[in-house]
Amino acid sequence: MKQLIVVFCLGCLFGCVLAQNKQTGRLVNGTAVSADIYSFLVRMHYFGQFFCGASIITYKHALTAAHCLFYTEPDPSFMELIGGSSDLNSGIKFSVQGYVIHPGYVSAEDESPDNDAAIVAIKGSFGDYKVFSAIPLPTKDLTYAPDNPTWCFMAGWGKTNVNSPGASDKLLLVWTQVISQYVCQKRWTPDVAITSRMVCVNLPNTSACRGDSGGPLVCNGELTGINSFGDSNCTGSPPSVFAKVASQSIRSFIKQYTGL
Repeated sequence: MKQLIVVFCLGCLFGCVLAQNKQTGRLVNGTAVSADIYSFLVRMHYFGQFFCGASIITYKHALTAAHCLFYTEPDPSFMELIGGSSDLNSGIKFSVQGYVIHPGYVSAEDESPDNDAAIVAIKGSFGDYKVFSAIPLPTKDLTYAPDNPTWCFMAGWGKTNVNSPGASDKLLLVWTQVISQYVCQKRWTPDVAITSRMVCVNLPNTSACRGDSGGPLVCNGELTGINSFGDSNCTGSPPSVFAKVASQSIRSFIKQYTGL
């Protein structure tokens, strides 16, 4: 049986259950960027406290990680999605109408998080503001080629290292490379199953960190992944793991609830 460790996400609002050396949530060595350019990025707040990232996929919906919402089932009445600013303490606020967690989500309490996806619906519309846009979903799965690696970026307001007292004040972005499922599995311990519904990235000295959960992995201008879990020390070894948006399971889920 796995040794499980319970930690708290930013703001101590959500319990994130971790397997040994595995962390849900987690951007290290990132560069500050403007939210005007990355206009699909929003962050989730509960009772005013930031806890996870999300990506706009329609003018009514944002895609995030299931584990951000699974453990405490927060009341949507006290949730907000905030965006339009790279500053953690400013932005345009949207009340949450509701959310739905992928019915096939497997939590880290049981085994490796799988189908780690959830959809959040807002009141109003992102389309009422020019600063927002939806990010395209992938049209096909990535093809892994060691001699021609795919470059992608991950972004968020998470900690800049494991010892940081809290979230980053600014939106950060870091570039990374996709690695194969086989290589990813070899770099994780045997009790962590890397499935076909996951995509892994790895580059020395880069990593997501606590608070980046639910944020995007963007490859070729498309939303390739949802930040799911990774190295508990935010070092990038073992690799960062994202829920694969192109997987049939997650695409069907998105289509069912958004029509995309």
